[in-house]
Amino acid sequence: SVYTSAQPKLDFHATDSIGDEKKALEVVYVSSDMTPEQMTVDMVQNHGQWSAVPFNDTEQRSALKQFFGACAGKEAEDLDMGEGGKVKKKFGIPTLIILDSESGDIVTTEGVKDLEVSGNGALAGWMKRRDDMALAKKKKENIIRYGVPAAVGVAAVGAMFVARKK
Repeated sequence: SVYTSAQPKLDFHATDSIGDEKKALEVVYVSSDMTPEQMTVDMVQNHGQWSAVPFNDTEQRSALKQFFGACAGKEAEDLDMGEGGKVKKKFGIPTLIILDSESGDIVTTEGVKDLEVSGNGALAGWMKRRDDMALAKKKKENIIRYGVPAAVGVAAVGAMFVARKK
């Protein structure tokens, strides 16, 4: 098992809540341990109260690792992520990928680095990036839909419609 200085910091954030008891961050652990017992010990000693994909659900764990291109070196060949494999391995362990729970978009693949650099500020940084991504997506949708930047706003779009009626 790999233990990093980021894990205690992440445990602090995983238990934070924002308003109405809603968690700002939900951690889902995808194990690369060799046995269920090893995973349990690792969770108790290093990871706190995180959710986890069950050890015996190898199909789900493998699918997530392949989708994100993240696994331990020892399992890369079995996941067809080795040299010449079907899936390119992008990340080793530990890897912390931050997702927007509403859109499913990747906020960052640099979660461990963010925690090491920003400590307690990492969560706020991820939330700001998520919000910035949502705003950029909305602007792009408005440009496609109306041909105007979102900053111009709906009022301007409404005015264009009114002007056309005259």
